[in-house]
Amino acid sequence: MTGTRPVTVGPSEVVVLITCQVIAQLINCLIERELRQAMARREIRELPLYHEQRACTAPTTARVYEQFASVQRHQLTSQGQHLKTFDPKLTELQQQLLNLLDVPASAYTSGPLN
Repeated sequence: MTGTRPVTVGPSEVVVLITCQVIAQLINCLIERELRQAMARREIRELPLYHEQRACTAPTTARVYEQFASVQRHQLTSQGQHLKTFDPKLTELQQQLLNLLDVPASAYTSGPLN
């Protein structure tokens, strides 16, 4: 049996990991802020983000991510050549979220993947 050793992390690696966590949390906060401000501008009081389409008045990033968790895009290739892209069918709620966040639906539906 080959020996396994615990991974040791030095102070500089800890700083890098903490920095990544802070950046990820900042991105989450910015997404929530943008979504909530867009809802206020358009006078949208709630979105059906909870299970069973229950209303959510203060959407979190986790709820937004859940809405896109099953979105998939596939490519059909033959001998390395792209033949067809199967774009996802976005729901009305997904389209509304993208619209509120100023993300074009084409981010999920245009052209071949590289």
